[in-house]
Amino acid sequence: WTSASLIGTFVRTQGYPGDKPINQQWASDGTIQSESLRLFYNNDTVGGQSGSTVYVPNLAGCGHCSAAIHAYGGSLNSGPRIREPVFNNLVAWINA
Repeated sequence: WTSASLIGTFVRTQGYPGDKPINQQWASDGTIQSESLRLFYNNDTVGGQSGSTVYVPNLAGCGHCSAAIHAYGGSLNSGPRIREPVFNNLVAWINA
């Protein structure tokens, strides 16, 4: 997680969109447009992709680092930003 601004950062989301053939994973690239507790990005998504990661590919020192969890569609897609408490919850769930 990071508290630094991510506006303009290249991000990718991958998932199983409901408008594509079953069992085919698709990726979409875009950039972060605005941020708060949610990140807003211009990646192309449709129903079925909720819960997929929104990540920064090949980030120095991190590899593929998740920045948000895709949750909402609309004129700009968005999802909860991975902040320290969100990160800690994810780690706790993994270790449970």
